[in-house]
Amino acid sequence: MKGSNSKKSASKTNITKPKNKKFIINSKNTVKLNVKAISQRPELPTGCEITAFTMMVNHAGGKGAKVTKMQMAKEMPRSSNPNKGFIGSPYNSTGSAIYPPGLKKMTKKYTGSYKNMTGATINQIKAQLKKGKVVMMWGKFVYWNINMSHTVALTGYDKKGFYYVDPMDGKKKHLSYSQMKYHYNQLGKRALSY
Repeated sequence: MKGSNSKKSASKTNITKPKNKKFIINSKNTVKLNVKAISQRPELPTGCEITAFTMMVNHAGGKGAKVTKMQMAKEMPRSSNPNKGFIGSPYNSTGSAIYPPGLKKMTKKYTGSYKNMTGATINQIKAQLKKGKVVMMWGKFVYWNINMSHTVALTGYDKKGFYYVDPMDGKKKHLSYSQMKYHYNQLGKRALSY
């Protein structure tokens, strides 16, 4: 976001707080989006993607400003191909995955645009966050000593790494750049924004 000429727009630490309140911090080296954290559990044990999606569209505003994970889970397309829809059911352990192309129609409906960021570089992801847009990231994460496919909502970055919300427990967390690259590379560098 471009700074304004107003002396009142930035504090002594060069933190800009835009009027739309999408940012907590938007400075040269740090971006933190004001994203409401949501947990997928207990209702959606395999619904990490749609929970991260719900956080993304709620933050985007517009039609997605007040959607719930349960509304989105019901609307999410189903298919045997994760590029077309969710495999199985997010309501139980049969659920598997949905990839960015499978969420294209819903992303356009609720945010007005769609950006499949699969294959994006770290700098491209940071640039998207700098614009105030949440980025969903697919990766492999370890839970209960199992390396499993999982999707998180990236919500910012600093000099050390990325901020994100983990749908598994609905908590705000931080990943170093090396950790993020590891998780991101494990599942084909899949990412989605708008």
